[in-house]
Amino acid sequence: MGNGSLACVIVSPPYAPPYAPQSNGIAERKNYTLLNMINAMLISSSLPDNLWGEAWFTSCHILNRIPYKSSDKTPYELWKNRKPNLKYLKV
Repeated sequence: MGNGSLACVIVSPPYAPPYAPQSNGIAERKNYTLLNMINAMLISSSLPDNLWGEAWFTSCHILNRIPYKSSDKTPYELWKNRKPNLKYLKV
């Protein structure tokens, strides 16, 4: 995943040596979480694999509205300086 995926979850890309994922743990963990969410969405809803991109955008959208433990703010709040509207989300 390129810089577009990092922008999705609003993680500033740290500089890490190439081919050394162990030195870039935060981004690797976010990517792992993102892929798990995508797979769960596609499998639980029985949607075809060609909707992978839509599941990716939806997962990013959701992750950007989950608060960080360190700041109790969502990435959306940190980026836009306002709370996100969550009235449209259904569980």
